[in-house]
Amino acid sequence: MLLLRKLKRALSALLAVLVIIIIVLAVVAGVEAFLRTDTTVTSTTTSVASSVAASVSTSIAMSFTTSIATSTSVSTFVSASVSTVTEGSASINSTVLLAAEAECQAPGVTNCLTIESTISAANWTSSLLPAFYAEFPWANGKVTENTPSSTTFATSVEAAYNNHAVTADVLTGSPSIFFPVIQSGAVANYMSNMIAQLGYNASTYGPQYATASIEPTVLLYNPTYLRIHDIPIPTTWQNLTNPIYKGLITMQNPSMLASSGLELYWLSYNLGYTNTTWTSLMKGIAANDPIITTDPTISTADVYNGQAAIGVGIVYDDFTSVINNVTSGASPSNLAIDEQGQFAISPVSPLLVGVANGAPHQAMGRLMEDWLLSPPGQYALGLTAQVPLYQPIAFQLNELPPGLTIVNAVQDPAVETDSASWATLFNNLGL
Repeated sequence: MLLLRKLKRALSALLAVLVIIIIVLAVVAGVEAFLRTDTTVTSTTTSVASSVAASVSTSIAMSFTTSIATSTSVSTFVSASVSTVTEGSASINSTVLLAAEAECQAPGVTNCLTIESTISAANWTSSLLPAFYAEFPWANGKVTENTPSSTTFATSVEAAYNNHAVTADVLTGSPSIFFPVIQSGAVANYMSNMIAQLGYNASTYGPQYATASIEPTVLLYNPTYLRIHDIPIPTTWQNLTNPIYKGLITMQNPSMLASSGLELYWLSYNLGYTNTTWTSLMKGIAANDPIITTDPTISTADVYNGQAAIGVGIVYDDFTSVINNVTSGASPSNLAIDEQGQFAISPVSPLLVGVANGAPHQAMGRLMEDWLLSPPGQYALGLTAQVPLYQPIAFQLNELPPGLTIVNAVQDPAVETDSASWATLFNNLGL
């Protein structure tokens, strides 16, 4: 998986045209709901028999019948080895498409889409925008992406909306920063037609947002450290209250309501916890003095380098970025994902996308949301540090361990409407 990731990143950074070819040939589409726990992808090896045709002037209606198989070298990445999968199709609404093209090709227009996103500029440049331009060449060179930090995202978007000075057309961000923006009125109501066509689960979208990608949260551990110190691998959340793990646990600050915070939030509604037992669990974990960080990548690096033994982290983004950091000097065998007991259930933190309220280019904003949810957009997201929400593509890119049960961490509107109270609660619990 790690070698494949390196190849994909190198490929997307150096060969944008190659990425475009892969996207056209490799994306899987279907109509199954992709947060079902019984989703599987069965593939057989064959040879490329035909190419996929697409008309981008009126729609991106495409039939995806092939997908690139796992390769071990750049030279074989676009070889004749492919996997056959269920055939499906998905079309962007023609009204949205034609209106977007009209906005972009209006006389004198030099910028027809502004993106306000927490996805890095490098990922937009290397993967997402080249793939977007391949679908909609008339937008090439007319897209601007702004990538504010998570701490300034909400305030800047809200200020622009309140001052009637909106410049962004489409917004993406994590729930902790996106939901406050929704509450401020800065996100317009829009329901992408991709939701119905691709069978997106009802828990992954709302009137003002849709989930574009996911961050599956898992228990990470350092098998070398645990073996040397004769410490067992925990299999339940209650295990983490055992004093044997004192000072050995690390996680991103839960009050940020990002990866680990949303997982702990999810626990308050699941696995049979009541308010009393959940509060007791949180206090028990806090009593073990966990190492609280500002980013799951830092927590994962702490586990990897032996600064901690157990971590709550993201299965793909931070996991692979730490492993791929060869300057760390640690061995890859120092980091593993636990899929035992309660930790085989992985609540996911979503990356949300929505159209800015008052956007100067509403149709282009809608088009970008549609495209990010579409098979080509999902595949392009999979070439970055994002795990596609559409599970067939996530499995095809080896970005989801097959033993995990994926569930949505945001199962109650309380975290959306009262995120500040939850942040305060975590602080008061000592986390």
